[in-house]
Amino acid sequence: MKITEFFRRRNNNLTEEEEFIRIIDAHRRNKKIRHLLVAVILVIAVISMVIYWNVRIFKDVKVKSNIEITNGSESKYIKYGDMLVKYSEDGISYIGKKKIIWNYAFEMKEPLVDTCGEYVVAAQQGGTDIYLFNKEGLVKQMQSSYPIVKVDVARQGVVACILEDEDTNYIEITDKEGNKLVAGRTELSSNGYPLDFAISDDGKKMVVSYLYVSSGVVQSKVLFYNFSDVGQNEVDRMVGGFNQYAQSVVPFVKFINNDVAVCVADDRITIYSMKQKPSIISEEEFDEEIEKVCYSNEYVGLFLKDSTEQHKEEHRMVVYNLKGKEVMSFYTDDMYENIGIVDDYVYTYDDVNFKLLNFKGKTRIDYAF
Repeated sequence: MKITEFFRRRNNNLTEEEEFIRIIDAHRRNKKIRHLLVAVILVIAVISMVIYWNVRIFKDVKVKSNIEITNGSESKYIKYGDMLVKYSEDGISYIGKKKIIWNYAFEMKEPLVDTCGEYVVAAQQGGTDIYLFNKEGLVKQMQSSYPIVKVDVARQGVVACILEDEDTNYIEITDKEGNKLVAGRTELSSNGYPLDFAISDDGKKMVVSYLYVSSGVVQSKVLFYNFSDVGQNEVDRMVGGFNQYAQSVVPFVKFINNDVAVCVADDRITIYSMKQKPSIISEEEFDEEIEKVCYSNEYVGLFLKDSTEQHKEEHRMVVYNLKGKEVMSFYTDDMYENIGIVDDYVYTYDDVNFKLLNFKGKTRIDYAF
């Protein structure tokens, strides 16, 4: 035993056994303190990493693959699965990760293109030609009964068209073999002029926004159709209608999935549930001007121009989930030319720049081409 330990124990009048117990207790306390310090250091390190990750802005990206595209400036692009479809007046192409999978030539002054699942549809606005593609190439070339106003495609290849002929509009739905499933008509004098329409992924439901004049006032309404057994006893299979839009215009309607549709007017967004017949889940009105709309299978985003002058920034980006809950809102002076949603991020891009922002409005990637 060390002399210092002897005198410390003697001064404390401790027995050798009691001193042993004291030393063991002190060792345990020191061990707990060391463990606590390690835990605190780890927590601080994790918090620091999270803060660093949340505030860091990435200025560079790794290019995994690139494809040379000719006449790209004269073309438009639309998302198709994980890749893109390029189209122009001269034809349409499916661009894969490393090469162009297929090309198809046509002549259309105003091509209309839509994608869903494995299918792509292209049609000429004001014409009657319809081309249905999948990832292998052309599936079917079809003809509509009247000039085409709008076209949409469902996940299993069902093609829906709004057609027009003088004072009458028609709804025509065709399967991927070219067989007509639904053919209906609507008079301009009754329902009005169709501004936009969309079908559900399964091709059994449809929403149409109409613009009409009532007592000299321009108004809008939204009608829902069900082409399953639920709608067979309804006039024109119309199972619900909403006219709360008064003097506003509804230029955008979309089925986000089989059971949820979104309608965006110039002063509000309405989210509808439609398992069989439609009902309103949520509706939000705005004083700001709605400039752009984006969506994913979980969210809907709006890019607004703030005309209230209550904020120094000129624009606002707001995102809602499909229950109508606001999950993102921030003001910005940036003018986003193109916007979209992927996972829990908003992305924007133009000819020279790409940005990725999280739902807190923080820029995560800022990349110049």
